[in-house]
Amino acid sequence: MRERTDGQTVALKLLGPAVALSVLLLVFAQVPLSLVGDALRRAQWSWVGAALAVSAVVQLVDAARLRRFTDVHRLGLSMWDVFKINIATQFYGLGVPGGYLSGVAVRCSQLSTRERKVGAGASFLVDQAVTTAAMCTVGIGFWFGDHAERSLVTGAAIIAVLCGAMLLVTAVLAPARIAAIQPVRWLIARLGDRVQPVRDALGPFSRLDRRTVLQIATLAVASNLLRIMVYYLLAQALGLGVSLVTMGWIRSAMMIATMPPVSVSGLGLREGVSLLLLSRYGIAAEQIVAFSLSVFAVTTLFGLLGGVFEAGRFGRLLLAALGKARASTESTPAEAIVDIGGRGASSAIHSSI
Repeated sequence: MRERTDGQTVALKLLGPAVALSVLLLVFAQVPLSLVGDALRRAQWSWVGAALAVSAVVQLVDAARLRRFTDVHRLGLSMWDVFKINIATQFYGLGVPGGYLSGVAVRCSQLSTRERKVGAGASFLVDQAVTTAAMCTVGIGFWFGDHAERSLVTGAAIIAVLCGAMLLVTAVLAPARIAAIQPVRWLIARLGDRVQPVRDALGPFSRLDRRTVLQIATLAVASNLLRIMVYYLLAQALGLGVSLVTMGWIRSAMMIATMPPVSVSGLGLREGVSLLLLSRYGIAAEQIVAFSLSVFAVTTLFGLLGGVFEAGRFGRLLLAALGKARASTESTPAEAIVDIGGRGASSAIHSSI
């Protein structure tokens, strides 16, 4: 019976990645990879360069917003520290299902103390909830503004995710007296000691002043608007001919599709949703897939930059460990000589007595 349960658990864990891989294989079965490569080679690199420049600004905006959360726990992290940790989480998220959230767990587990681990992890998770709420808010705004070929199903999905994210954000950031969030806090309280460290880490966020909350919300909306611009610039580079308004809500739909932790970096899911939504605009399938892969490439590029920072950090830790080992090795003979000399003097004293 135990073996059957373990087998079912493994099968369930493999089901999600299998679905994502199947979608990706289906996409490339319908759209030859050679045509996708041709579409990428025809890209206008000036637009791609502009997209990369805007992406770099996005990373700085994200770091500025994240620092306001980490300051709540007095972690002593500068904006540059937060920037490096943030893109390091993107690096770890490239190789595991769950993406950014899995990357947060891996990177924060490497911090020095338990308080820093829990505080940083809570800051990143709350920031992710705020970012998701802002993404859906901006996306639904663009959806209402697009009178061309908007999808009712997509609009409903964005609104549903928005409601869930807003409920979570309100439960964390709002004062305890608000009655609408009491069911959420009651559920957290019922979990008892199992989530006590998380409750302790989330508690300070509800005491943020209105100015800080407004700054966080403004930076979250700005970050999402800039990310929409990145998508639009990549679409222009590949000649998709989609308006900025349309790209605003399509990006939200693509992001929502990649949220389930079933795919590595959203591969397969992102391509399938982009084909489903963009094909109604008369865009060639190879252009759509090339656009989706270019979005993945930009994300991967900054993730790899995070890998460079992580390699440098591990290198410094290794050099420090080697330095300590060398210092310990070099001090051992001297200590042994002193010890031997002491023993000799003691023996001489005893023999003279």
